[in-house]
Amino acid sequence: MCEVLQCRDIEKLIKKRKSVDESPVYYLTIDDIIKRAHIATGNGGRETMNCNLGAKYANITKEALKLFKSYCITCQEKRKRNKTAGVVAKSLLSSEFNSRGQIDLVDMQSLPQAQFKWLMVYRCHLTKFVIPRTLTIKRDAEVAFQLLDIFLLFGAPAILPSGNGSEFTAKVISELKEH
Repeated sequence: MCEVLQCRDIEKLIKKRKSVDESPVYYLTIDDIIKRAHIATGNGGRETMNCNLGAKYANITKEALKLFKSYCITCQEKRKRNKTAGVVAKSLLSSEFNSRGQIDLVDMQSLPQAQFKWLMVYRCHLTKFVIPRTLTIKRDAEVAFQLLDIFLLFGAPAILPSGNGSEFTAKVISELKEH
């Protein structure tokens, strides 16, 4: 069933081999073998550690691995940390039509289409409906003209943030007031 392998002055308990040339399969002592495997797998889960250790050690139980993992400080901190889903920002929720809109200007100067070098994108937060408009130049008056056209179709939103900054939005609103 098992045999003792002598390594200098240390004796290791191994699974009985059919021949001396066969690689030894050690019986696990909980000391730091699981810890080394856990670190080697990047604080891997129970199944990852079981695959890593199973080929070399005969008496590993999933319960022992689960117990070790439950005491691992790094794993405990991972569980406590808030998980984020990448860099995707959570959308703002609106409950009323036209309560919030969004305006962004996209620089298309590297790929201009005729005289149009800018793309204005208006988006309703409730319906996610997008209205794109082309611009020849990034001027407050031209943006205000295009917004006025959109507002006459759908109505003006109560809140209108812009990725171009509040200073830009304030200038556009001033232009809208003049029309």
